[in-house]
Amino acid sequence: MDWLCRLHTFKNLASDWSHHCFGNIFHSKRRILAHLEGIDRRLINNANRGIQKLRCKLWQDLQNILDQEEMI
Repeated sequence: MDWLCRLHTFKNLASDWSHHCFGNIFHSKRRILAHLEGIDRRLINNANRGIQKLRCKLWQDLQNILDQEEMI
């Protein structure tokens, strides 16, 4: 195998590893941000403890995604 072929193989393996370990973090980030936006709109009209708990959980999930995003 020449170095170009090995480089291509490494690139594919690294990409597969990244997708396996992190998933599609950009999709997850957009999804969580959309959920948070909807929750914020709902909280304006109705302060619900369950929704507030969900909001806190989503903020934690978003922070984890941002941490993962820094790693790649």
